[in-house]
Amino acid sequence: MDNIVESQQIIRLDSLELVVKAKQHTDLEEISTSKFLQAFSGLRDLYLLPPILKWDVIANGVMGHLSTLKRLVLHARTIDINDEPYRFEVHKDGDVDLNNELARILVRANCDMVGIGNPPAFMVSVPKTPDVS
Repeated sequence: MDNIVESQQIIRLDSLELVVKAKQHTDLEEISTSKFLQAFSGLRDLYLLPPILKWDVIANGVMGHLSTLKRLVLHARTIDINDEPYRFEVHKDGDVDLNNELARILVRANCDMVGIGNPPAFMVSVPKTPDVS
C-alpha cells in the first residue's frame, strides 16, 4: 500500500475490501492502511478484516470517508491458539476494541449498514458523544 500512496497517482475507488492474514501482520500494517485510506476520498463501501491491534490509527484513515460511506464493516482478525491440533492457528474473527476514534466513527457515520464482529452489547456501550480529548 505504501508504494501506491508514494506513486502520487490519483486513486479513484468507491469500494474497498482489505483482508490480511494474521500471520502476515507487521507492526506497520495499521500505519500503512491508514495512510492509504487518507490518500483519497469518496468510498461508499469499506470492508476491513486485518489483524489490527490499534484501531485508533485505522480510524484516522476512515474519518475522511465518513461523508460518503454507506456500508462499513470492521472485523479484527486473529489466530486461535488452541491445544487441539485441528484448531491450532485457525483464523477467527475477533472483537474490535473500542476507543475514542472508533466511537467517533460509529457515532458520526451516516451509513445504511455497519457491520462489526462484536456482540450487540458492544454497540450499546458506544458513547453517544465520544470524548474528544
